Amino acid sequence: GAACGPAGRSPMGSPLAPDRITPEEIQASSAANAYDLVAQVRPNWLRGRGTPSIRNRQVELPVVYLGDRRQGSLEILRSFATNAIVELRYINATTATTRYGNGHAGGIIEVVLRQR
Repeated sequence: GAACGPAGRSPMGSPLAPDRITPEEIQASSAANAYDLVAQVRPNWLRGRGTPSIRNRQVELPVVYLGDRRQGSLEILRSFATNAIVELRYINATTATTRYGNGHAGGIIEVVLRQR
């Protein structure tokens, strides 16, 4: 109802897709690399997921993929120039674990690059 408020909007006024960063958002951004882009338009993607337990005291962070290939931790996003990116997608932990197996409790940030 009314208490929910309006959905988030991009700088161009279109509704934000919580699980992807669109080409329009990339073009509108001043970020030089994928990490800065995510920090600017979807900062919640960079936060850990899950509750630390007695056995595992760390909060799980997303893993970065380029297509179906695991690239590494969030820091690797700094190596992708914004002008080479078509889209970024966030894949939640459940979907990521189903698709790629264990070790994805923080989800995945998938980078889609322009074709050369």
